[in-house]
Amino acid sequence: MRRRRTPGVLLAALALTASACTADTDGTGGTGPAETSESAPSSDSGAPSASPSATPSPTESPAESPTESPTGSPEPDDPFETAPRGEVSIPSFARKPMRGGGLRITGTREQTSAYASYDVVYRSNGLRVTGVLNVPRNQGPGPFPAAVLAHGYIDPDIYVQGQGMTRERGYLAERGYVALHTDYRDHAGSSDTNAERQVRLGYAIDAINAVQALRKAPRSLQGERLGRIDDDRIGLFGRSMGGGVVYRALVMRPDIVGAASAWAPVSSKESENLQQFQLDDGADSELVSFIRSEYGLPGTPRGRQFWPGVNAVNYFDRVEAAVQIQHGRLDDTCPPQWTRDTARALRAEGVDTEVEWWPNEGHAFGPAFPAAMDRLIDFFDREL
Repeated sequence: MRRRRTPGVLLAALALTASACTADTDGTGGTGPAETSESAPSSDSGAPSASPSATPSPTESPAESPTESPTGSPEPDDPFETAPRGEVSIPSFARKPMRGGGLRITGTREQTSAYASYDVVYRSNGLRVTGVLNVPRNQGPGPFPAAVLAHGYIDPDIYVQGQGMTRERGYLAERGYVALHTDYRDHAGSSDTNAERQVRLGYAIDAINAVQALRKAPRSLQGERLGRIDDDRIGLFGRSMGGGVVYRALVMRPDIVGAASAWAPVSSKESENLQQFQLDDGADSELVSFIRSEYGLPGTPRGRQFWPGVNAVNYFDRVEAAVQIQHGRLDDTCPPQWTRDTARALRAEGVDTEVEWWPNEGHAFGPAFPAAMDRLIDFFDREL
C-alpha cells in the first residue's frame, strides 16, 4: 500500500483514542435524535485547520500536549517490536501474527437483483468469527472492490448475526462492492473470549483478519459464485465503536487497506470512551471494577501507565491509509469534538484526512444516509 501523506502539515495535537459506543443503525438501538430533513454537509478535506467550515463549537479546545509514554521508563525505539506479547496494549496486540482466512458460507439470507447476502464464518487467529457477506449480482464478473464493515456497540447478550450495518452493507453491494460485516469475537456465533476485559483490542484483530479472509477467498464458496475480489481495493468502514476499531486496525497493520472511513466514531483516546460510556452514568459495573483493579482508572498512578498504550492516537504516525470521517453535528452519543480532535491528530502526522459534517444529523444518520453513503463510495472509488 502506498503511504498517504498530506503536504504542508501545520498542526500539532495528540489528544484521543478508540473503542466503545454506538447506535444500531438497523433501528434496534439507535440513540441519535430524530431528523426531519436532509442537509448538505460541510466538508473539511484536508485544510491545515481541523475545524469545520461552519462555525466551530464554542467548546472546541486547543491542541493538547502530547500524551505520556505508555510506560514509566524511557520509551523504546519501537514499542511494536519490543512490547511484551502478553501485555494489553496496541503494540503488544499488533505483534500477534494475523491469521485470517477460511471464509465459508453457512446460509443464504436473501437474493435481490443487485446482490446476494450470506451468513458466513471465518477464522481469526484461531477463533471462529461469524458475519454477513453481500456479493454484487448482475454487475459483471469483477474484479470487485470490497469493504470490511465494523459495527458499533450493541450488547453482545442481545446482538444477532449481521446486526448494526444492514443498510450500509446493502448500499455498498448495490454499488458494486463486496461487503463483509464482521460480528467480532464474543458476538452472535463467534468464539467467546471476554474481549471487553482487554478493552476490545481483539475486535481490531478480527477486522484485520476479515480483510485477509476476503483476500484468500476463492471465487466460489459452497457452490455460490463470489466473483473476483480486487485484492488491492479493499477498505475499512466502521461506525461509532466500529470507528474506534478502524483506528486501531490502521495502527496495528498500517498496510492492511488503502482507505478507511469512520462514521460517528468514538474517541481515539480510550479514557474518554470509558468516561463517557462507563463512568459518567455512576454505575460501578463489574467491568469498571475489573478495569480499576487490573489497570487503574485514568488519572490514577497505575492508569497513567496503562491508558496511553491502548490509545490509537498515540500511534497515528503509523497510519498509511487515507482516512474519511463523517459525523453529525447533533450527535449526543459520540461528541463531534472527538472527531475534531482525531482529525487534528491525524493531520499532525501528515495523514490524508477528510471530514464530512452533517449539520442536522445525530448519531444514527437518518435522512442524510443516502448522501453520506455516496460520499463514502466516492471516497473509496478515489482512494482505493
